[in-house]
Amino acid sequence: MKLYLICGKARAGKDTFAKLIKQEEEKDNNKVCILKLTAPLYSWAEDYFNYDKEKDEKPRELLQTLGYDILQLKLKKKDFLLDYLITTIEVLDNYYEKDLLVTMLNEKTDKKYDSLKEIENYYDVGLITDGRLVHEIEVLKEKYPNIKTILLTNKQDNKLTNKEKNHQTEIDLDDYKDFDYIVENKDMESLKLETLKIVEDKR
Repeated sequence: MKLYLICGKARAGKDTFAKLIKQEEEKDNNKVCILKLTAPLYSWAEDYFNYDKEKDEKPRELLQTLGYDILQLKLKKKDFLLDYLITTIEVLDNYYEKDLLVTMLNEKTDKKYDSLKEIENYYDVGLITDGRLVHEIEVLKEKYPNIKTILLTNKQDNKLTNKEKNHQTEIDLDDYKDFDYIVENKDMESLKLETLKIVEDKR
């Protein structure tokens, strides 16, 4: 699975940029999945803290508290979210839904598959949309040497509270420069152009 890691502060446009990359990769008939380091945090927010993703604003302070203040600082589980993400990638990279998958692929492709052993990489591309910490980037780069790291910046005020803006998950990348691409989110057209450059470079 080809991997992209999109990093940046809150409301920099990471999810929007991921959708643009997804659309461009799909033009090559690649099957793309969106991955989030913070997936367990959202599950906890919904299951235990009354967060309704259909109605509520993103609970940024709660996510910061759960993911960094509690998991990393208090419980010392620095790699919990990373381990969850890596396990998810491994599961998807080895996903075989036996007869259903073989039948589906035989219907959609010219090649006829006889067994699951012939099928590799059910997902071709994975987009990780929420890199926030240097440690996360370094671990993922070591684990996946071909991962493409992207820093997305945005000069517009993200309207976070001062407490949220100064949280470690918002400032940890301020002095980190070792990205493959640095993209300024000026407008949609500029993002589309940057998307083309990056995807073309990845092929």
